[in-house]
Amino acid sequence: MKTVKFFLGAMALAVVSMVAAPAVNAQENKDAEGNTIRHPYLTNGLWDNWFVNVNPVGLNLFYDGGEWATGYAIDVNVGKWVTPSVGLRAGFSGITGMDAKYGYIHGEAMWNISNAIGGYKESRIWDFVPYAHAGLMIDKPIAGKELAAGAGLLNVIRLGERVDLTLDVRGTVYKRQGPAGFISTALGLSFNLGKTNFVRASNWHNPKDVAALDAAAASAAALTAANQALEADKAKLTVAGTAITIMIAVIGLFSAIGDLVAEDNGFDYSDFYYQDEVYAAEDLTINFDYSEKLDPSTMGENQDNIDWYAGVDEYAVDPLSSDIWDILYHFEIYDVDEFFGYATGQDDYYMESDDYDCAETMINWLMAPPFEEVAGQTNLYTGEVILSIADYIEYLEEFIYEHA
Repeated sequence: MKTVKFFLGAMALAVVSMVAAPAVNAQENKDAEGNTIRHPYLTNGLWDNWFVNVNPVGLNLFYDGGEWATGYAIDVNVGKWVTPSVGLRAGFSGITGMDAKYGYIHGEAMWNISNAIGGYKESRIWDFVPYAHAGLMIDKPIAGKELAAGAGLLNVIRLGERVDLTLDVRGTVYKRQGPAGFISTALGLSFNLGKTNFVRASNWHNPKDVAALDAAAASAAALTAANQALEADKAKLTVAGTAITIMIAVIGLFSAIGDLVAEDNGFDYSDFYYQDEVYAAEDLTINFDYSEKLDPSTMGENQDNIDWYAGVDEYAVDPLSSDIWDILYHFEIYDVDEFFGYATGQDDYYMESDDYDCAETMINWLMAPPFEEVAGQTNLYTGEVILSIADYIEYLEEFIYEHA
């Protein structure tokens, strides 16, 4: 009787979670107007968003021919989230009942109703995931294998980025000597592998006009540089000489600005959407000490092993290309092609340049040392020697994730 009460209590908890989970997180994923955010999400790599689920503590309620019996259940699964709301899972369930043991090999299609209704939120505490399953039932007492199917309720309670607590309630039916089936409740842990989050695709509405701000910033920077040079020479010049020098500098400055304005570099800065994000990133990176997690003592011994041509004549090849994307995504810059147009002043630069040139442009924009100065040093995050520009971009990605 205690076993049945525990089983019914677990079932009640799973049902309550279907109602409570969206309410618990109702305010987590809202915009300024209080509307739930539901935008498309970028598809992650093949090896991202995987999980291994082990449920060693479980109870089973077995039915066969009008008779009910209780037993134990264990469950081991491997799965992947394709999107924040849709996932696939495969696994094995071991159950007991009617004084015998049974095995169930199954596949499942999962729907995260919390993300579907409440909007995706990586830090959500409680996710409710109904699923449908089908597979092969191994019935040892009658030495048979039968097709089985059913549905289940998976409760996922977040303990950290890599570990979740799970309560899995599964109902299964199949044909034995007559109609048979079981309802199992299993408690365990789920371990998340690879990249665990999803990135929302960009919203391209209402582009900002920033051409006037760019021109003003360029003019201010040029004037500041000219004034500093004049101050350095002020003690050596006469009043007349100083006046002449200032006139020449001003004429040259306006001539340079005129040439700059007249030049058509092919990129329309007035249509660049991520100006604020770029400015915010540049304000951060200008103060970074990128040598903080590098060990230069290994440079000499590794010079003969450096691949100076990694990324040359390669286009959008991982991991170099995906690491460049990840750096920009971390700064909430989601259009790579537009970013490189901004950074170089050349339209279609990203589409026409190989991965090596794009990596060099990224390094310059981050105000990090050039690859030639760090090649052969050891990445203290991974303990690996930086032997290619792809290794260096990977180090910069890890450094930015820690400091930005």
